[in-house]
Amino acid sequence: IKSNISPQYKFILQFSPSSQQYIINKELISIKSILFSNYISSSDSSFDFTKANVNAKSSDFDSIVKFIMDGAIEIQSKDILDLLDLSIYFMIDNLTSCIEILLEEIIDFDNVLCLIEISKDYDLTFLYRACIIFLMIHLTEIKSKGMIKHLQAEDKEQLKQFLLINNKSL
Repeated sequence: IKSNISPQYKFILQFSPSSQQYIINKELISIKSILFSNYISSSDSSFDFTKANVNAKSSDFDSIVKFIMDGAIEIQSKDILDLLDLSIYFMIDNLTSCIEILLEEIIDFDNVLCLIEISKDYDLTFLYRACIIFLMIHLTEIKSKGMIKHLQAEDKEQLKQFLLINNKSL
């Protein structure tokens, strides 16, 4: 791969199984990712995704690199949790925030309980709050569908707190 980036500013991201390789400016990648910033400060000049302790596909690798370089990507719903894993692992906070916003936009009756668990697993506080607010707004339907019994105690407590603030009851 040819690059017009001078060697002292060059950082190589590679995905060994497919021999994919991207040459990125060190300053750019260190701004986008705390993890890569640490690699650069330790004088490493490359990173191989396959050596990381993550389950990444070639397309995930491309998406991460595209986000680092362009600041935006299209995310397919089937890839969203894989990209969330990678964004957290590589400490790409802007990508994590974008994914959290996407997840907030798809909250519905079929996935709200699952999204609550995802929000807790990944410490996505805005997504968690959005799920609880969804439950509060749709309380009548939630009760009639029997979904309340599937909430964990801590989630029921959060819902009660939100309801109290809004002068409603569970």
